[in-house]
Amino acid sequence: MFALYAAIRRLDQGAQGAARTESPLARGEAVYPALPALPAAARTARGAARPGPSATRIPLRPPTAAEADWDRAVALLDLPLRRMAAETSVLELSYRPFASACVASEGGAPPAGTGRDGDWLGSLKTARMLPGVTLREKGATVDCEGARRLLVARADALKSELDADERLGRTSGVRPDHWRQLMAVYLLEGWDRY
Repeated sequence: MFALYAAIRRLDQGAQGAARTESPLARGEAVYPALPALPAAARTARGAARPGPSATRIPLRPPTAAEADWDRAVALLDLPLRRMAAETSVLELSYRPFASACVASEGGAPPAGTGRDGDWLGSLKTARMLPGVTLREKGATVDCEGARRLLVARADALKSELDADERLGRTSGVRPDHWRQLMAVYLLEGWDRY
């Protein structure tokens, strides 16, 4: 038992001696570089810093009546007109293959609405059709008049939605010039010719 006590005592003394040995990293007091001093003008009574002379505070001016009207029109009509622009684009993508196959060209010019002229909505109902041409529409074979009827039905539905959006804007106080500007922003002016 005495031998065990002596062995534990030796281990304990060795641990105490190791604790007294200084680490090579602890050779002195840690010194950090001083931070630059703030000028007295930049400090307030509480000690918090104020913005320096380079920061300027310009008070926001209130929006003019026209700007407030425009913001109200955009907030009211942005989502419906954005959706209308997307559906108009899908309708145009459906119209182009129909027009290139079915619409008769006039005087050697490409068929109306197949180029970048933007008048495809105006020619949807009035363009002259080529006789005897058939198309594949969603797995079925249809003639040009049948394809035109489908496109016109889709266009009529979109036009009635656009008219409802215009009525909503009018009854909500959207100015006519702002309506025309929104139509131009969303590239929906072609509906005026439909």
